[in-house]
Amino acid sequence: MIGGMLAVLAGVLGIAGVIDAQLALSLGGLGGMLAVTAAFLPKPACKHSCENAKPVAVPEAAKPVVPVQPALPPAPAPAAREEEALMLMTLLQEKGRFVDFLMDDIAAYNDAQVGAAARIIHQGCKTVVVEAFKPVAVAGSAENAPISLPQDVSREQYKLVGTVTAGTEIRGRLLHKGWKPTQVKLPKRTRPLGPDELPVITPAEVQL
Repeated sequence: MIGGMLAVLAGVLGIAGVIDAQLALSLGGLGGMLAVTAAFLPKPACKHSCENAKPVAVPEAAKPVVPVQPALPPAPAPAAREEEALMLMTLLQEKGRFVDFLMDDIAAYNDAQVGAAARIIHQGCKTVVVEAFKPVAVAGSAENAPISLPQDVSREQYKLVGTVTAGTEIRGRLLHKGWKPTQVKLPKRTRPLGPDELPVITPAEVQL
């Protein structure tokens, strides 16, 4: 725009005789060069007319596609099994004072006192185990007697001590007859527990 005005001004002054023709021609050429140069220069950002113009949306970078994993079922809470174990301890303590015996320092007692206490504990704890599990022996043979087992005998029921030789039978000596339950019958808790609460084995007793 300035270049065009300079060219027009030079022409007017030259015609009016204010400047000579050569100077008017030079100024006109300079104005033309400025006009041509301005046409190729970047236009400045507008201050008023562009205020209401909508911003050009710039595409966002492509986000990685994360595969959606199927929802897994919640893991079973072990609270029921833990309660059953604690209920068993409660019964052993109630019938045979089992926890009292284990937590006591028996080093302060002589063998006769320990033996007398063990007899009472044995009777009470045996009652609990029989009522809850009714255990029977795994092996029908007498301990320390020879025994023959098939090669495919259950390793869960029979623990083989030593080297197994090739053959159709496993021959050895029965060290322990083992035990297996025929039932599992434990009492259930009637009062629900809190999320961070564990049942007591036996409550403290207070004489009033």
